[in-house]
Amino acid sequence: MTTTEHLEKIKAKCTELLAIAEKRTAGRWSEDNCATVCLTTGRRIIDDFENDDDATFIAACAGPAEAGWRATIAAIDAMDEFEDCAADRLAEIITAAWPEELL
Repeated sequence: MTTTEHLEKIKAKCTELLAIAEKRTAGRWSEDNCATVCLTTGRRIIDDFENDDDATFIAACAGPAEAGWRATIAAIDAMDEFEDCAADRLAEIITAAWPEELL
């Protein structure tokens, strides 16, 4: 796979993940007493995880993950504005962070 193809797949995956995220209840989430709680709306979801740490991790990472996906898309889109050596380095960093098995 070429670097351009890899970057296109990364952008497509980020777009796909953001579309999934749009379906969740918006707001900040926290793990509280074996239930995940939306701190914005107060909505509670009873956790069905073998490990409470899984729910805590998911609640803590949802918003920041979405921000990371948007930042990745923006960085890929902005590569044309960089000089070749800077764009090549940025592409190298992004593709290393997104190995093919995540796509």
